[in-house]
Amino acid sequence: MPINVNGQPIQDNNIQEAQEALEIIENNHQFDSTIFQDRNIDIREATFIMDRNSDGIINRSDLDNLWSYHVRLNERQFCALARLFAERFPREENQEGFAVLSQDVTDPMEHRQLMLDFLAVPRSHINAIPEYSHRNFFFTVMPVDVLDQDARESRQRQRGIEINEQASIANEILQASSQTRCTIFVDSETGLQDVREEYFRAVPALREQHETGRLIFQVGQNNNSIWAQDIGESTQSEFIIGGGTSPYRRDQMNISLVHIPIRFAGGDITTTTINGENIVIVGHGSIQMTHANYDNFVTTISDDEIRAVLQHAFSVDRVILLTNPTGNKAPELAFHIDQVVTFPSPGVAIMLMPETVTPTTSLPEAEITEDAYSELRGAISHYQDQLRQAGFRIIEIPTTSAHVGNFQSYTNAIPITKDDGSTVIIMPSFDDNSTEEQIRSILEREGMEVRFVRNMTWERRGNTHCITGTLPNE
Repeated sequence: MPINVNGQPIQDNNIQEAQEALEIIENNHQFDSTIFQDRNIDIREATFIMDRNSDGIINRSDLDNLWSYHVRLNERQFCALARLFAERFPREENQEGFAVLSQDVTDPMEHRQLMLDFLAVPRSHINAIPEYSHRNFFFTVMPVDVLDQDARESRQRQRGIEINEQASIANEILQASSQTRCTIFVDSETGLQDVREEYFRAVPALREQHETGRLIFQVGQNNNSIWAQDIGESTQSEFIIGGGTSPYRRDQMNISLVHIPIRFAGGDITTTTINGENIVIVGHGSIQMTHANYDNFVTTISDDEIRAVLQHAFSVDRVILLTNPTGNKAPELAFHIDQVVTFPSPGVAIMLMPETVTPTTSLPEAEITEDAYSELRGAISHYQDQLRQAGFRIIEIPTTSAHVGNFQSYTNAIPITKDDGSTVIIMPSFDDNSTEEQIRSILEREGMEVRFVRNMTWERRGNTHCITGTLPNE
């Protein structure tokens, strides 16, 4: 059966377009910006969607990411490429495997039945974990042995920067509470020792944490990505994954996996509490990706059904959908909600001040349009209204036009409840002492401790929260 776009079938005679689209991906796994620019594809978007397995094989999750981040292949190329992916990677070989996210279920009613079947599975045994109560964290280390020699040397230097940042975050996590632990997933047994020593050189105190069993180094085949948040979301005892999550080898994590018929990215969904209720909050990007996925199969899913699936999956009392009032996608400058909000304690949301999100004429953020800043200001204000209506107290912190334009977000942070019940927030630092001291002062008045960690992953449009994942506590 032909794949449909807006109800119009894409016929088999588009195999040439499929091959062309596939070449855009397969020939550019080192992010050749010239070729991407020639095809009017934003290189910053391209580097996001081009996460690849260490064996260099593209899988269907890469296709999911292609759709998720709206790289500008035309619809005919995309759908022809989807067909080619479906032929190369049958569902039984696809670890993501949920049929509602694949091409091998052709009956629209069957897609809806998959959702109904999931809702019928008992999940009363599941306990959600508010983000500030997580105790089991993890990082993924990029492999360096999949590129040519020159690229490998460059990648080794970049990985050293990333490991320094990961090690600093891990050290703060382990100091925040005696109950926390961190696992570092490395792509191969041979790489474990090298990565261990890199961590210990970055932060010597981590050697003792490793010896006491709180810092663990473990083999886990990498998908060529450091974005741990994109791998999935944790409950007390399970790891939840969907269509937008990354294809990391989760079987090597030794955790229970649950596939849900919803598309989401880890930074776009979170759990918290208010007035004794457990709550899931999901961002506009994940909502729209889910609608687009169902629409692509000539069926629909309503917002209420999205809420029902997430409420059932996480076994929470309520689901809040944060919607963007200015368009049918997430804001360009905040594609995940962790770029504008974090939830450090029950009923509290820390958010960027909308009035500090302003355009500038200086480079490099001048490349971002004034409309993009305006859209983000409107989205933040709308998110604040929605959260206040839900009963949350909003604490505003400042940012600057340069930070916004460079995808540097202070809310892309890790809140942890300390042993004494107080809150510590591990927050990215962008070497802006003035703004960061303002933030520290605001949050200390609220009884929260702030620990800044220098962030460099903003160059790849991610910050502290993006590279830090959580595993089930049990």
